[in-house]
Amino acid sequence: MISVLIPSYNVEKYIDEALVSILNQSYHELEVVIVDDCSTDRTYEICQKYARNDKRIKLFRNKENKGIARTLNFALSQASGEYVVRMDADDISVENRIERMHQFLLDNSHVDIVGSATITINEEGKELGIYTPLEYHADLIKTVNFSSPLLHIWMCKKSVYERVGTYRFPPVEDYDFMLRCINSGIIIHNLMEPLYKVRIRNGNTADSYGFRQLKAFESASKAYRENKLHELIIDLQPSPCSEWLYQISRNIYFSGVASIRSGGRVIGLLMLMLSALVSPYQLRYMYRRLRFQLYKWRKSH
Repeated sequence: MISVLIPSYNVEKYIDEALVSILNQSYHELEVVIVDDCSTDRTYEICQKYARNDKRIKLFRNKENKGIARTLNFALSQASGEYVVRMDADDISVENRIERMHQFLLDNSHVDIVGSATITINEEGKELGIYTPLEYHADLIKTVNFSSPLLHIWMCKKSVYERVGTYRFPPVEDYDFMLRCINSGIIIHNLMEPLYKVRIRNGNTADSYGFRQLKAFESASKAYRENKLHELIIDLQPSPCSEWLYQISRNIYFSGVASIRSGGRVIGLLMLMLSALVSPYQLRYMYRRLRFQLYKWRKSH
């Protein structure tokens, strides 16, 4: 039995496609644990329709909005499968995703958690590109301060959570969990197949937290480097000036990226440099991305 954890919140436009992609997986021994975080749209009603027609679904609803970490922890408490895999309610799983990840864990008993490459899609489902992560544990831990080693869509035995603990500190609950796994000697790995489609849209977790997510990442990374994850406290109340400068910097950054993609390399590079000067958080973010990409380039050459 594999438990699929699906936290949901105000995704009525996408939940159908997400659930169909899970319920039609090539691997059938599933239980689908859906926890709706007090949606104000029709998300919960749509989930009810699927729950009535498929006994594999275990549907719950929070009485009040509790946020992603507490919602996931409740879903974990209701999971009875030996393995656990994450799924966002606005994304899409490739048909053989669960089968491939599960078989890899069976064939590679030394690996505790497995992720995969992903396909990026927009709000309409159009494919924008493929994200290819680093593959092996040794490389992943070398770059853990530049980027999260596994995206949140990993699969693992439920016993990993019993060993490491549950989710903490949104909006970096996944990164924090990965850091604690590494400290606990957990072996991680990525499949190079793109088995999951990540939807980029307004209103998702990354878009909602923005600057706070970036600041929280730096706090978690510092605690990991200093071996103080057990003391980690995330401050989500940045100064208004820092957040304002970051938003300006972020807009300049994305305009520069768009300019480079459309052929205006000189103007685009100048805009990227300007964005780094506007906000120290943006500068450090760009530095981490550059270090990560350089490491990936060296490994491929």
